[in-house]
Amino acid sequence: MNLLLGIIIFAIGFIIVLIAILMIDKRDSISTFLFIIAIGVMLIGIIFARMTKNIKNESLIEVDTKAESVTETQTESAANSAIKVALMQNYPEAEIISNDLQHGIFVYNNENYNFEVEDNILFIKQDKKLIKYIYLN
Repeated sequence: MNLLLGIIIFAIGFIIVLIAILMIDKRDSISTFLFIIAIGVMLIGIIFARMTKNIKNESLIEVDTKAESVTETQTESAANSAIKVALMQNYPEAEIISNDLQHGIFVYNNENYNFEVEDNILFIKQDKKLIKYIYLN
């Protein structure tokens, strides 16, 4: 919208410049005044057109940023899901207390366990002692 408005304002300024040039011989002071106004109108048209370009770039950056955050969230969700599936298959009825992308805590049979993911391998520890390791899909 601003681009079209900028082009229209620029065109109006250009037409005023042409009228001012045609009037130079007849009325010097009016043609000079019209010429100055026309230059101002053309500059305003250019400013409107440039504002549209900046708005489009900001919108594209905003969309790109949103796409990256959605992709990261889906990746994190898939990793957490793989961890939960592996824990539930090996420790039925386990209760996951805390879980982020790389490590967490769960309770199984009233005992606390820690888990950690490294190179797609889930390491299960109890009291800092390795109990089991599970390959994640």
